[in-house]
Amino acid sequence: MNHPQFLSKSECAAMRAFAIIAIIMHNYCHWLAPAVKENEYIFDIGNSQLFLYKLAEGADMLLVHILSYWGHYGVPVFLFLSGYGLVVKYEQMEGTGATWSPWIFLRRNYVKLFKMMAIGFAFFVVIDALTPGRWHYAPENIVAQLLMVINLLPGPSHIIWPGPYWFFGLMMQLYVIYAFLLRGRNSWAVIAFVIICHVAQSLCDETGDTLKWLRYNSIGGMLPFGMGILVARHLNETIISWLSAEHRRWIWAVAVIISTYMLLEMCCNFHLWMLMPVLVVVFAVALVKCIPSMMMPPLVWLGGVSAAIFVVHPALRKLFIRLYGHGDEMYGGLLLYLVVTIIISYLVSQIISKQK
Repeated sequence: MNHPQFLSKSECAAMRAFAIIAIIMHNYCHWLAPAVKENEYIFDIGNSQLFLYKLAEGADMLLVHILSYWGHYGVPVFLFLSGYGLVVKYEQMEGTGATWSPWIFLRRNYVKLFKMMAIGFAFFVVIDALTPGRWHYAPENIVAQLLMVINLLPGPSHIIWPGPYWFFGLMMQLYVIYAFLLRGRNSWAVIAFVIICHVAQSLCDETGDTLKWLRYNSIGGMLPFGMGILVARHLNETIISWLSAEHRRWIWAVAVIISTYMLLEMCCNFHLWMLMPVLVVVFAVALVKCIPSMMMPPLVWLGGVSAAIFVVHPALRKLFIRLYGHGDEMYGGLLLYLVVTIIISYLVSQIISKQK
């Protein structure tokens, strides 16, 4: 028996919109010298304590601190949506006569990612070459980036440039894992894989290079990715269909508040910190479930150009930070960066769509 999916297409698009705005604003703000730095690849208790102090203090740069410290959690939202989307797109095709080939699946997704990355990478390299602070590329790292295997090399944080493009290598790894290890397997296999990856990270030094390397790769992204697979397989809208729309919205609003509180409580403990992507996904799902319907169209549109925003923003970030990343112009520059990024990304999205 078919039931309504837990997340509609418009809700998934809205989640992508929130996630991409969080990511690009984080990637801008954490470059600003006074901003509280994030705990993304390693766990530095000092960063968490400083953020909570700034939050309690109500500092003038509070918005910058929030975006710098929390914005990278847009990545787990994208990983969740990727796992969710793969199940909806490929596993629900079973019985329709469609033929599954992991090699065709991987080739298609590599080409899709490469087309996006190539446009953004070329744009970034030109801007990078024309502005001070030019990055010096090693030939082997250029090849590894284009093949999307650069994450696997030692010290990925020192060789991936632009930095956000580590996501392409991560996604290809997760596609390989899904194609050969998770698709067609019982959900207990997904749970076991997530637990193994989680334990591997928990055994690492909190600020060590091993943990950083794992979190640049699929082991660090399996929790939200596996969560997306499990939610798509086992949850649907009927679980709360007996409630009125108004009551459902109130429940989701309460979930936003509770998840926000729990995230603040969890950010100062290493083992709880590793579980925070689960709460981030809960927060994102609850947020799109309770927002007014009039807000959905612009969010759906923004989610539709999220891929272009991701590939374009590193180049624009470098330009705008040099011009506006200090003094009284900081917030004005941040807004200009956001507006210009969205406009140029829309134009780039038109180019990408014509290549399909």
